[in-house]
Amino acid sequence: MTSSGPREGKTTIMTNLGVVMAQAGAKTLLVSSDLRRPVLAKTFGIEREPGFNELLTGAVNLDQALRNVADIMLGEMKLDEIISRSPGIDNIWILPSGSLPFNPAEILESKELTPLIEEFKRRFDVILFDSPPILPVTDASLLAPKLDCAVIVYEIGRTSRDALMRAKTQLESMGGKISGVILNHTQPQTEAIVPYPYYYKYKYRYYGKEEPEKKQEKRKKQEEI
Repeated sequence: MTSSGPREGKTTIMTNLGVVMAQAGAKTLLVSSDLRRPVLAKTFGIEREPGFNELLTGAVNLDQALRNVADIMLGEMKLDEIISRSPGIDNIWILPSGSLPFNPAEILESKELTPLIEEFKRRFDVILFDSPPILPVTDASLLAPKLDCAVIVYEIGRTSRDALMRAKTQLESMGGKISGVILNHTQPQTEAIVPYPYYYKYKYRYYGKEEPEKKQEKRKKQEEI
């Protein structure tokens, strides 16, 4: 999951989607693949290191880098309380970003990434990647071709449609497959419509009879003839 620019809400949306998937019974992995400004670890209140970076560089193995519900710090709640109040959250695993490398783009081009993704697929039902925004850096464009699909989060009012289209073009030019766009912070639009009670009373009054407008229209046609 990515976005055109920063602060469009992709991490929050990905986290919520992951929780929903887990509550539906899917074994879900959330990967913090943003190696520049990661926030996923902070969202869950877990340690950032070791993580994705250390995994790609071979410093740790997958089991050492993964976090689960036992690592999530939710005040003074005990593990059984966490699971009972948030059913399904025990199906979530988190892979934090790890330490921030000097060369994030090169890390994402590592030959270790493809077999690592295959291992993710063997162990989990759903894998969601929290990637950096597309336009400021190349990271998301490098990662997208290695994944099954990409979803762009678009906050209306923050990012222009032109920027969204440029982000889409850039991702697709690198071989990324975009499955959709999620609109964030949309405002519901209201239309001027006839209030339902008035409409109901009006229709009920002329139920089984010709309505005045239709009656006048019919009379006018007869006069023209």
